[in-house]
Amino acid sequence: MSTVARRKRVFILGGGASLGAHLLAVVATALPFRRSFRGLPDCLFRVTDVMWRTLGNVGYVATLIDPDGTYRGVPVTVIHPTEEHSGCNLMTLLSTTRQRARSRARLPPRGGMSRPFATLAVLLGGAALACVGPAGRTTPAARIEVPVLAGPAARPAHLVLVSLSGLGSERYRSEAAVAASMPSLATLARAGVAADAVEGVTPASLYPAHATLVTGELPAAHGITADHALGPQGVRVARFTHATSLRKPTLWQRATEAGLPVAALAWPTTVGAEIAMRLPDLEPVRGGETWLSVLADAATPSLLTLARAAGGEAPETNVPGPARDSVLVGVACALLESPQPPRLLLLRLSQTEPPLLQYGPGSPEADAAFASADAELARLFRCLRRGPARDTTALLVTGDHGFAPIHSVLAPNAALARAGLLTPVPGVESVVSRWSAIARSNGGSAFVYAQAERDAVTARSALVREAAKLGAFRVVAAEELLRDGADPDAWFGLEAEAGFSFDNTAELPVLAPAALRGAGGYLPSRSEMDSGFVAWGRGLRTRVRIPRMRQVDVAPTAAKLLGLELGEIAGHPLIGALELPRD
Repeated sequence: MSTVARRKRVFILGGGASLGAHLLAVVATALPFRRSFRGLPDCLFRVTDVMWRTLGNVGYVATLIDPDGTYRGVPVTVIHPTEEHSGCNLMTLLSTTRQRARSRARLPPRGGMSRPFATLAVLLGGAALACVGPAGRTTPAARIEVPVLAGPAARPAHLVLVSLSGLGSERYRSEAAVAASMPSLATLARAGVAADAVEGVTPASLYPAHATLVTGELPAAHGITADHALGPQGVRVARFTHATSLRKPTLWQRATEAGLPVAALAWPTTVGAEIAMRLPDLEPVRGGETWLSVLADAATPSLLTLARAAGGEAPETNVPGPARDSVLVGVACALLESPQPPRLLLLRLSQTEPPLLQYGPGSPEADAAFASADAELARLFRCLRRGPARDTTALLVTGDHGFAPIHSVLAPNAALARAGLLTPVPGVESVVSRWSAIARSNGGSAFVYAQAERDAVTARSALVREAAKLGAFRVVAAEELLRDGADPDAWFGLEAEAGFSFDNTAELPVLAPAALRGAGGYLPSRSEMDSGFVAWGRGLRTRVRIPRMRQVDVAPTAAKLLGLELGEIAGHPLIGALELPRD
């Protein structure tokens, strides 16, 4: 009898086995990990909890049983970390898709194990992981299967560009110790194009980086020189979200001009952009606002409908995190599986940013967030492979900037206030009533602005004294900032030493313990600010490793793949990564 003929397909409902079937179970990857327990009762309670959730988190599973009843192996269905299937609800269990259920990880075969013992082993094994666990690592999702695209070299008809906050090459390099936290991305990296390091821009922060990713220009040219705008009352809370702030052509502009439909999901600086389908990067800031409510007037109505259907009204989506990323990937999947997918899709995933800031790079919380983001990338890839553009799409995944661990925070504006160059508003953080010189923090760096040359000279003298006294930062000359393509309006800059970052407040001491444990925004000469880049699909070569590239090279590479022209820009296409027909 063939293997296919021997396969029995069964549904396990509500923790009970169907009659005559073999009881198999799946450990839910969304369970919180516990490092230690207060005692044996606490551990036993955990075992009971996991056993119940194990039985309640089962969808479609298949068993491979020999005719004589000998157990030969278990194809295990791995429940996605952002999908919660609990309890005994029949409709919830049946909602687990057949395609997802087939994404299973095979346990090592145990020849000769009988059916009852096989069942017990799976259940007890999942319970044991609850008490012991793999040294604090989040259980990774099942790896994706990357096909070999047949046919001659061809230009892709579609391109998907995904940015993941804080992504570095250590997350997908096979020789890296933490590569297992992103197995799906590591699979794409091995099969396609992968960079060991991507040099960022000055400053290495969210909005300047994303503007560079779609223009191929440095901040001085594209106009997004920091995350936050500067106004008469100091550094504003508002970010550079509106597309009118961009001074250079973007990928979405060139694609739209060429008649290619574009979709942008949570991509920075897309409010008001001429994009056919967009969910811009707006955040609720006032009481009573929700993520979707602030998007109501700025987003495409059809995408708002898709976001609601994907769970966008859940309270958890009001802040960047796994719930919001799950909604965004759900919207992206709906677009990719539609009869006419967008020719250019821009997607930003941000769930890794909060733990990188709050707990620091390399923390268990950050590792867990990257594992969850990897599962979302796997989900996106599977949607792509199910859609009509599965063999005509190029997929690019990139980071925005790196993060470095910090322990202390510097407040240069407190030093400028002591020098009489600004007046803080008491009790209102980062707000001043007037300023003649002020520092705008980027995290690991800061730019100093002045109303007049004499104010700039006074500010520089005050900060040079503080730098000499504290030994925690250096003053960066304007010539260095201009050479790196930073904000030309800054009189000079500041760069923090390792372990230190800057803050915009003018009321704290100049040096204080940091509430956060991670920061970006340093100058790109710091290796910690390097990000990652992985590409796979039509128009791209296979098994190409790039030792070092620049962030400005991403946009011209994407433009080259789609046959678009960005003009004379700072970046260059990665010709060695491309497999295109001769022009």
